[in-house]
Amino acid sequence: MKTDQLSNMAAQGGIITIGFLDQMRGETVINPFVKPQAFATFGSPAPENKKKLGENISESFYSLLERWDAISNSYEDMDISDARKKWIIPLLRELGFDPGFNREDVMANGDENLKFKLSHRGWVSPGAPMIHTVAPKQKLETRPTDGKGSKRSPHDEMQTFLNVSKDHKWGIVTNGISFRILRDFFHTTTKGYVEFDIENIMRERSYSDFRAFYRMAHASRFRGGNGNGDYPLEQFYKESVTAGEKVGPNLRGNVKKAIEVFGNGFLTLTPELTEQMIADEELCKKYYNEILRVIYRILFLLYAEQRAMLPTRDSLYIDEYSITRLRKIAESRKGKDDHCDLWEGLKITFRMLAEGCNPLNVFPYNGSLFDKSEIPTIRELTIKNHDLLEAIRCLTLFEEDHILKRINYLDLDAEEIGSIYESLLDYIPRVLPSAMEIDGRTIPANEFFLDPRGSARKTTGSYYTDKRLVDELIKSALKPVAERKMAESEDKESSILSLKVCDPACGSGAFLIAATNYLGKELAKVRTGQSEPPDTDIRRARRDVLQRCIYGVDQNPMVVELAKVSLWIDAAVKDKPLNFLDHHIKCGNSLIGATPELIEQGIPDEAFNPVEGDDRKVAKEIKSKNKNEKKQQTLDEFGLEKEPTWAYEYEKLSHAEEDDVDSVKWKQECYRAIVESPKRQHEKLVADTWCSAFFWQLNGDAPPPTEATLRTMQKEMADGCVDPDTQSTILELAEEHRFFHWHLEFPDVFEGAEGGFDCVLGNPPWDVLQAEEKPWFIVRDEKIGLATGSDRKMIIKELEKTNPDLYKGWISYKKSVDNCNLFLKHSGRFNLTAKGKLNYYPLFAENDKQIINGGGSVGMVIASGIATDFYNQNFFQNVVGNGQLVSLYDFENRERIFSEIHSSYKFSLLTLTGKEVPVQDADFAFYLTNPDHIQEEDRHFTLTNEEIELLNPNTKTCPIFRSKKDAELTKKIYRKHPALIKENPDGEDENPWGISFKQGLFNMTSDSALFKNKDQLAGMGFELDGNIFRRGRRNLFTFV
Repeated sequence: MKTDQLSNMAAQGGIITIGFLDQMRGETVINPFVKPQAFATFGSPAPENKKKLGENISESFYSLLERWDAISNSYEDMDISDARKKWIIPLLRELGFDPGFNREDVMANGDENLKFKLSHRGWVSPGAPMIHTVAPKQKLETRPTDGKGSKRSPHDEMQTFLNVSKDHKWGIVTNGISFRILRDFFHTTTKGYVEFDIENIMRERSYSDFRAFYRMAHASRFRGGNGNGDYPLEQFYKESVTAGEKVGPNLRGNVKKAIEVFGNGFLTLTPELTEQMIADEELCKKYYNEILRVIYRILFLLYAEQRAMLPTRDSLYIDEYSITRLRKIAESRKGKDDHCDLWEGLKITFRMLAEGCNPLNVFPYNGSLFDKSEIPTIRELTIKNHDLLEAIRCLTLFEEDHILKRINYLDLDAEEIGSIYESLLDYIPRVLPSAMEIDGRTIPANEFFLDPRGSARKTTGSYYTDKRLVDELIKSALKPVAERKMAESEDKESSILSLKVCDPACGSGAFLIAATNYLGKELAKVRTGQSEPPDTDIRRARRDVLQRCIYGVDQNPMVVELAKVSLWIDAAVKDKPLNFLDHHIKCGNSLIGATPELIEQGIPDEAFNPVEGDDRKVAKEIKSKNKNEKKQQTLDEFGLEKEPTWAYEYEKLSHAEEDDVDSVKWKQECYRAIVESPKRQHEKLVADTWCSAFFWQLNGDAPPPTEATLRTMQKEMADGCVDPDTQSTILELAEEHRFFHWHLEFPDVFEGAEGGFDCVLGNPPWDVLQAEEKPWFIVRDEKIGLATGSDRKMIIKELEKTNPDLYKGWISYKKSVDNCNLFLKHSGRFNLTAKGKLNYYPLFAENDKQIINGGGSVGMVIASGIATDFYNQNFFQNVVGNGQLVSLYDFENRERIFSEIHSSYKFSLLTLTGKEVPVQDADFAFYLTNPDHIQEEDRHFTLTNEEIELLNPNTKTCPIFRSKKDAELTKKIYRKHPALIKENPDGEDENPWGISFKQGLFNMTSDSALFKNKDQLAGMGFELDGNIFRRGRRNLFTFV
């Protein structure tokens, strides 16, 4: 991707970073492979010194300039022969190559089936890189139209060759205007290359760009230069990867600092607001959310400007209104600047992005991201220039080895940026009335800061899911569904755009971005007929996929906004507004909600089981009342007539074009009308009523909704049909717990009996669902939070007298968690996984299985206990028995795929299929430590439902093997010999071996008669010697 500063070069796919290319432009570069001795070729020795190397580069530059000026007017019209003779071959020779023409197709690995039409070798040698030269009019990403040569584009021809060849890792493709360096690259959704715009470099006389080109493309870059056979290019690649890995942690700390700088910068000039935030925790959170929105806007601008989606060079926008301008000021200006004009200018930039500005050629990107109503407090405040510039400095620069470096956002994928920001959302924004020491940092009074205490995943990379894992799930879950849909339809484009893909715990949107990229590329292939479509076509296709196919849910409203920003960054197109996403990316608790079937069955009596904070007598009365009301229900009250839903309007909304601002605004208004319609509001209230019964405070205050309340609400749409206090509490509970009713939120997906998503992807939480004392108290009373377990419990017990308000808050929090457990265990939604101590991951697995359609699929990163733990055996038996388990690949975290999780932790890639497309054999692999291990055939083995029952007849959980050989041997043994004991719940157990099981060799309870105490041993003549009882010369163990 090209930037305003680096408009003559581009890097994509992460093989070389833009930041690295920028370094190569400088006169002095600290890199061993840019030193003179690294530029030796087969035809000439290395330059003697730095001066001589500089002279060589300069001579090549001016020689090529002279040649280009002579042919530039006619070059595009030249045929391939003239173009090679007059420009391409001389260019390559100036770079140290001695090109040799390939008179026959190039064969990879000596395989007759792997032949490629590549025009040249870099020099006459078996290890020479391949160079593919084409005519000036031939675009590198477009198939040849003359019917000659390869059917692939020049880029695809070289990339395919590099991917299959064992002897070649790097290659060159050029038409003399564009010059691309490619590496073997297997990414499913993006291309990887470095590109130089030779025409522009020559036309602009850009010596610094040519110097970078020479250093990257010289023939010496393609041969071993450090004694171990690695090319300089391969070293550059490794350095770029390492640099990318370092940016994430640095940026995470910088973003946190930027948030605090903004927070305090605004408050410094508004002391009365500071006082309000000390007293009002909710106000502080709202303020934090507004700061995040400002930073999200800056983030989008950074990407948009570097992608040339906004005016770049020599434009009034870039000179006066851009983030690029603010970054340059932040880099150069030192000291304090108490003026406030920069913030006012930035607000004008935000308004331009929302509304557009024709005189400055700024397109209106619109969208809620730049809606001024989203920052009602901050838009009325101001901030001093030096504070704003410090925040910009944090977001655009980082320090490494005492050197200040720019953060080039084009080198960071949207999903990686999303994970960095998401990791900060667990922090608690606070303003303290007095100074406090927190995590070794002194926080002054009246200062806005992000409190890390109580955040289990603070400052970690645990939000970031390794791309290789994501890609595997795209291949195992989404790809088969997409291919099947396309195979079933003649209209391939419509079949792709009809797919519905969801992540029910989407976080910052990593899986949704991957799905968008995969489907976008497939759509672009269909539209262009090319296996590697041009980037512009892929981006436009991504935007269409995002509009039609992508759905996400998360419980944190600011994470939802972050997911939208990540998706916008990934799919934004120049001169098109940002997609309307409010109807597809939503805030809610995916696990807490009603379904039409559950509502029809009525409110379960167990909804009124008392939890801590409830009056048991009241709970018993309400439970009895509900039971009686269900008995009295007439047949007419069942199966109430269902009015037509608004699925058609919702589908129409999704399909409507979004090509201009007016169309996006129409969609916003249309969606608002649907959501606020009396019919929809009524159906949501009914569903909220059903859910709220599980969360009610059973203390005799507002009467809880029972069966009669629910049926009255179903029949009556008018307000006042139930007790006002009851209805008000229902609405409060729905907002507090973020009830999410899938059939109401996505009616276009769940319309009819065959409704559901085509694919559900994700990496849901792996946390236990319980009230945790330490993280809750640590930010409210540090002394309690830091106390040991037993002491903490005693202090909490005493709080009822010593600090009743804090105690009330704890009981309220604990009740909220207990009510969630109550819902999950007794709502009827999670009959397979809501067992024992609840953990989120199996609940999400069951949820995801429920919300796909019959031909759909699920792909999840999940704890391996889903297949092996006792409490998950019902779920595992169900998916295996129904033929829904496609694959399960188990990993140990020894190679720290998840960097902040213990190395012994086990997780899996789980793929399920819908009931209409069952599989006979599930594919398994265990003890993997690296995603690359999935490609190793010997690690895989298959098991049928019958074989799992054969090996584990009692639990029917998944048996674990290291290899296919181990699995086959074990199956053979079990077929010949029965299990020791096979439990039979309906009769006598099968025990062909006559085995009896006992807990340990000796058990203190069941074998207590065999144990002797001190007095008994003394009576037997034993004496204590140290810690051993002895009798004579023998010790006690002699007799055991």
